[in-house]
Amino acid sequence: MRHKRIVVFAFWIPLAIVLAVGSMRVGPAFETSMDLPSSEAREVNDILTTINPTQAGISSQIVINSPEGFTDEQFVASLVDAFARIDALDNVDVTSPFVRTNQISTSGTIAYATVDVPRMDLGERQPYVDAITDIMDPLAVGGVQVEYGGDLFAVFPIPESEALGLLAAIIILVLAFGSVLAMGLPIGIALLGLAVASSIVTIASNIVSMPDAATSMVAMIGIGVGIDYALFIVTRFREARHDGRDLEDAIVEAINTSGRAVIFAGLTVIIALLGLLTIGLEFVSGFAIAMSIGVATMVIASVTLLPALLAMVGHKIDETTRAALVGLAAFVVSGFVAVFTHNYAILLAGVLVALLVQLLRLVVPSLRTYLPHKAQNDHKLSVWWRWSRTVQRKPWTSLIGATVLLGILSIPMFSIRLGFGDFGNAPEDATVRKAYDLIAQGFGPGYNGPMLITITGDDANDTVVVDGFVDTLLNTDGVAYAGRVPLPSPDVALISLIDNTARQDAETTELVHRL
Repeated sequence: MRHKRIVVFAFWIPLAIVLAVGSMRVGPAFETSMDLPSSEAREVNDILTTINPTQAGISSQIVINSPEGFTDEQFVASLVDAFARIDALDNVDVTSPFVRTNQISTSGTIAYATVDVPRMDLGERQPYVDAITDIMDPLAVGGVQVEYGGDLFAVFPIPESEALGLLAAIIILVLAFGSVLAMGLPIGIALLGLAVASSIVTIASNIVSMPDAATSMVAMIGIGVGIDYALFIVTRFREARHDGRDLEDAIVEAINTSGRAVIFAGLTVIIALLGLLTIGLEFVSGFAIAMSIGVATMVIASVTLLPALLAMVGHKIDETTRAALVGLAAFVVSGFVAVFTHNYAILLAGVLVALLVQLLRLVVPSLRTYLPHKAQNDHKLSVWWRWSRTVQRKPWTSLIGATVLLGILSIPMFSIRLGFGDFGNAPEDATVRKAYDLIAQGFGPGYNGPMLITITGDDANDTVVVDGFVDTLLNTDGVAYAGRVPLPSPDVALISLIDNTARQDAETTELVHRL
C-alpha cells in the first residue's frame, strides 16, 4: 500500500509541473472562430467575402445622442471628420448618417454610423476598438452621448462564479464533514486536476481550434465535477472507516463503489459534451473538447490520486486543530471580500494571516488543540438510506412515478425557441446595451439586427429587377425598410432589410421564413 501511494502521488505532482512548463513553452493558440456552419447565411457570407471582406465581416454601430440635434454645422463637421478618420483605418468601412440619411431618427436627436470590419477573432478586435473610441470619445461633450453597439465593441467578461463557488464549497464541506482535512481533499483534487487540465487544453489549442475562454470554461465545469466526484469517494471512505474497516479496506470499498459511479458519471458527461460537436460551430466544438478534457482529468484524478491521498491521511481525516480552522476562516473571509471588492491584495493578506496562524501554533499550545469530532450518525438510519430501500422494494412504482414526474417537468421544452440573443440582454451599464436602447428608441428594434439579402446571376445587374424586388420587400408585412447597398461588383446585388421587431423576437423568425 505504501509503495502504491508513493508511486501515484509522485506521478501527479511532476505531471502537473511538466505540463505547466510545457504549456508555457508551447504557448496558447486560442482563437474564437465564429464561422457559420453550412447554411444560407454561410452562402451569403462567402459571396460577400469574395467581393468585400469588410461587408461580410462584423457590422457594428457608433450611436450619437445629441439633445440639440444635428443642425450645428461645426458639430456636424466634427462628426464627418471623425467618421472619415475611422474610415481611413485599415480594413474599416464606415457608412455615415450624413450619407445615408435614414440613419438619423425622425426626432433628429439620434444618429448612428455603421462600422464594418472583416471577420476576426476576439483577441484581434481590441486595436480597432481602441482606435475608434480614441477618435469618438472626445466628441462626447456638452450633453452629447456617444455609445458603441455591435459585436466589435462587445465585452465578454468571465464571471467570478468559479471563485465564489469554490469558497462556498469550502464552507459547505467543512460544515458537512466537521473537518478541514476532509474538506481539503475534494478541493485539492479539483484544483490540481484543474491545473493539469488547463495545461493540456493550452497545449491542445495548438492542434485544435479552441476559443479564448476555453480555460475559463474548463475551470467552471472542472471545479464543479472535481469537487463532486472526490466528495463521493471521501464520503464513502469515511463511512467505511466509521463502520470499523481498516484503512486499506476502506479505500478499496470507496473506489469499488463510489469510484465506479464517478467513472460512469464522468463518461456520461463527456459523451454529452462531445455531442456539441454536431452543432457545427467551431467555437462550440472547441468548448466541447476543452470541457471534455477537464472532466476526464477530474475522473482520473479522483480514482488514482485521491486514493493515494486517503492512504497518506489515514485516520487523521477527521482531526482538525484550532489553528487549521482559524487559518481557513481567514482565507475564506478574505476571499469573499477580495472577489466582491476586486481587491486581491485582501486575499493575499488573508493567506498571510493563515500562514502566520500555522506558525503561531508552534509556540501557542492552545492552537494545537484538536476540536471535538463531529458526531457521526449511523448512515443506515438516514433518510436517504431508507429512501433507497423504498425504491428497491418497489422498483416499478418508482420507475413509473419518476417517469411521469420528469415528463411533466419536460413539457415546457416543447415550446422552447433556440437561437442567439441580442444586446438587449446585455447589462444596462454596458455601452453595447446603451447603443442598442438608443437605436431602438430612435428607429425601432429592427435596426439593431438588419438582414442581408444577396442576388446573383444576370438579375443582379438589372436595376429594374432589383428595384422591383426591393419594392416587393417594402410591401411585405413586418418590413420597416429595404434598400440596396452599393457593392464593387456587377455580379452581386446586396439588399439591407430591417424589420419591425428585435432580432430575437419570434416575429423576426416568422418573417425570415416568409421571405
